[in-house]
Amino acid sequence: MIYAEYLRKVDFSVNIKSTLRRLFNLWQCQIMEKKEQPEAEWSQRAREAGLNQVTLAALAGVSPNSVYRAFAGYWTRGLPGYLCAIIAAWEIMSVEQRQKWTDALANRREPMSENKSKIPLRSTFALIPSETNGVVFIADAAALKIAVNRRARSVTNDAENVVRYLYDRFGDKKIIYRDSEREWEELQHTKGEFTTFAPCPDGVNLPDPSLVDDAIRALESSND
Repeated sequence: MIYAEYLRKVDFSVNIKSTLRRLFNLWQCQIMEKKEQPEAEWSQRAREAGLNQVTLAALAGVSPNSVYRAFAGYWTRGLPGYLCAIIAAWEIMSVEQRQKWTDALANRREPMSENKSKIPLRSTFALIPSETNGVVFIADAAALKIAVNRRARSVTNDAENVVRYLYDRFGDKKIIYRDSEREWEELQHTKGEFTTFAPCPDGVNLPDPSLVDDAIRALESSND
């Protein structure tokens, strides 16, 4: 079992995002040969393995509400593969391996800035919530290089994932991001469903550039 052998050797304290990507690739090879299982069966497998939705969400880098919605069948394309990969990995891990994984997750969440309001991080972007205009700002990192090629499918997928995550967390707010060319634009959406990229609307109070730079530096250091 290539999958099980990799899990016995992996060091979860090093580059967790890369580890998850490799787990997903291995899961595709080892698990997807079988008939695809519905959300209810994956939920049962997670429960039997002692993996609750809060822990699963933390390991995946998404909100608990996103995991709940996925298991409840809100996502028309089925349960995301990365959730299946984590559940499948958790099932065959030893107690010690599980503990190392969760410990590594806790250890990487360090203070990111001396600003009075903490900037929450997700794997590929930083958030700067605004108290005005109902706006959430995204400081762009490696993944959302939308200005380079807006038509790339991978970029559209990133935008869709960002919109779902922010809608689950903040509700129906405008989503403004700074792209890789340091320009501010909007990710337009309808109740959490991404629709299009658009110019930044007039009248939006943009955050202080130093705050954005702090967020990006913290994000990049967390992904090293």
